[in-house]
Amino acid sequence: MLCKYKLSIYPNLINDIVLLEYMYSKLVQLLKQKVSLTALIASTAITGCVSVYAPVDGLSIKIPKNAQISPELKEQLKFIDEVKAYETYRFGLNDGPHYREYNDGSMPAETLYMLFITPPTALPDSQNWNYIYLETKQEYRDSLDSLIYFYSYADTLEDEKEYYQQQGYDVYHRFTTNFNLKERGSPITEEFLQRSKIEQAQTILHEDCHYWVSASIGENFSRELDESFCQVIGYSGAIDYFGIKEGVNSPNYQSAVNSFQWYTQYAQQINSCYGRLQEIYNNPRLTQEEKLKQRKEVFDGIKWLLGETGNNAALWGRYPYTKYFPMLLKFHEHNGGNVRATLEKMKVCPKDEPSALEFIIKNSSSKD
Repeated sequence: MLCKYKLSIYPNLINDIVLLEYMYSKLVQLLKQKVSLTALIASTAITGCVSVYAPVDGLSIKIPKNAQISPELKEQLKFIDEVKAYETYRFGLNDGPHYREYNDGSMPAETLYMLFITPPTALPDSQNWNYIYLETKQEYRDSLDSLIYFYSYADTLEDEKEYYQQQGYDVYHRFTTNFNLKERGSPITEEFLQRSKIEQAQTILHEDCHYWVSASIGENFSRELDESFCQVIGYSGAIDYFGIKEGVNSPNYQSAVNSFQWYTQYAQQINSCYGRLQEIYNNPRLTQEEKLKQRKEVFDGIKWLLGETGNNAALWGRYPYTKYFPMLLKFHEHNGGNVRATLEKMKVCPKDEPSALEFIIKNSSSKD
């Protein structure tokens, strides 16, 4: 079985508990802001809940002063606010800065550009090294001894992509706009609101899980462990959310389960391909020509995963999200598929990767 989810046989009780916890937190928040208790009671009596269902100015999401908030947008922001509240009181995730600010396009956009560069017959085990940050726009042309990951807010990296591609390297270029803006986190954008509710919930949980990892385990946690763990929490947490909020027979719950199952298979395929290519590249008995021929056969077999950009660099860019996903999924299932229990167990995970892997394996065993 790919995933185990033990939703309570008393779903209404869980809803009540989550609601009461949320009401208590909002009461504390309102009292700190010196808002009258009468206003809170009135809001609860009218809506059947608390400020999650209040007008936009009662949400925990900041909006531009002159933003026009339509009823449709109000409902979209309300959903995001609900997921943020749910993850805190259901799972104990830290309430990070992500998705607390709505950008209607009137605020300046920030775009992060990324460029992965690898030789045609080499793949690393990690992304924890060889980062190069270009603070200003420039033409980077230094010779590369190994694999490099460029990132920049000032340089699109298009000329570096073209240059190193002409030098015979594999390249993978991508960018993301308005994502993880310093201390402000990731804002809510029109692009984000166009995504399905399942993808929105998964993304919110994933990004806030990073915030939790940094606060609970440490900032120097292995990137591969961090990304893979947050994938597990994001997918599993979304299933829990829709199962409790909408029921296990709802379309959103079924879609969330299907999404998790698809990603589990995707991670296995990426990892298998990665391992196979490393075997080919590290085989001293193969000539360079033979390595390139076998490499082509591998990438031809996974075009459905990577598309036409299938190369070492594209694979390397995805690997942190899948490398330890199967191992951490097993760890999660050993904790009953319960997100809060998994997070509690993970709090005592060592920061260094070898010790962390030993901890995860030990605590995924049936003998534990």
